[in-house]
Parts: sequence; C-alpha cells; structure tokens
Amino acid sequence: MADGDLPSGLGPQALVRWWAGLLRELSYAPVTVARARHLLDRSSGLPSQLERVADSVERTTAPLATSLDDVAAGLAEIRDRLEHLDLVISHLRDTLTAVIGAVPGARRALDRLPRATAPARATAPARATAPSADR
Repeated sequence: MADGDLPSGLGPQALVRWWAGLLRELSYAPVTVARARHLLDRSSGLPSQLERVADSVERTTAPLATSLDDVAAGLAEIRDRLEHLDLVISHLRDTLTAVIGAVPGARRALDRLPRATAPARATAPARATAPSADR
C-alpha cells in the first residue's frame, strides 16, 4: 500500500504523533495511579465520618422534634382559648342587644355617642362589618 492510498489523516506523521501521545500518557500512569491510591486511602474513613455526621444530626433534631411538639400543643391551646373568647363575645353582644332593645330610648342614646375607633392593624386587613338589624 503506497502513501498515496492512505486517507489524509493517517499518514506516517500522524501515526508517529499518535504513538508519541500514547507514550506520553503512559508516562503519566505511575503518577495517576499513585494519586488514585492516595485518594482511596484518604476516603477509606469516609463511611465512618458519614455515620458520625448522621448520628450528630439525629441527636440535634431529636430535641427539636420535642420542642416542635410543645409549640404545637401551645398553639392548639391558644386556638381553643380564642374560640372560647369568640363565643363569650358573641354571647355578650347578644345580651347587650337584648338589653338595649328592652330599655326605651337606649338605642337613640347610643346612636348619639361618638364611636370608639379601633387601633389600626398593620398586618391584618380591615374586615367589613354588616350593619346591624337592631339599630
């Protein structure tokens, strides 16, 4: 086979360059193997380190879980108290409405009083209240 029959990229110079590159890569092999061995030696303790980290995280999160349970119980108690307060206020409103309806002229006297203004809330939007049928 003559040089003219070979494809353009496979000439003798390309073949020599390929062998030279292969020899250069083979010359790096001892250093690469030594680095790989060193990396494997250093990472041999990784499983035990990961186990210690997992144990540490578990020891840290266990008290947090207990604390979160306490917070949840406290919030449930606050919710129950607010529901009770809402019920008491509803009963008080109904009682006052009945008393005002029973006393002659009480409704007109209340209408003449200046309305108390509620403190503005920055986080909660103002709720629209429906006009009462008692007035």
